[in-house]
Amino acid sequence: MNLKNMLLAVIATLLLAAPSYSQIAVIANKNVDLVLNTNTQASDIFTLEVQMSKNNVPIVVFNLKSGEVQDKFYAALNKTSTELKKIWMKAQLSGQGKAPESLDSESAMIAKVASTPGAVGYVSESNVTADVKVLFVIK
Repeated sequence: MNLKNMLLAVIATLLLAAPSYSQIAVIANKNVDLVLNTNTQASDIFTLEVQMSKNNVPIVVFNLKSGEVQDKFYAALNKTSTELKKIWMKAQLSGQGKAPESLDSESAMIAKVASTPGAVGYVSESNVTADVKVLFVIK
């Protein structure tokens, strides 16, 4: 095998071994009347700046405990885990909001969002079910 073929084989192996990142969908309970068009608007929900939907239903935010989906979502919001925890703690201590409940898995997120009026969360777009509606897809 010549050098060119070895190099191509190495590159192909690295590309196949690289983690695949799916897009993140911001999901909501079907009764939530919100339209999100930007990462900034999604950030406003998850930083508790927007707490009511257009039809005056209180927004209940849910979070994933950890993982690749959470990391990508936080990056899209331009926030770190520490920054969001500070924002949520400050809102909770001041009585201006409630820290989101953290869920163990995307399936738990979908179930909780589907069953909670006003709920908003996030999952991999590929895991979205008909039980929730998609407000926005982060690319």
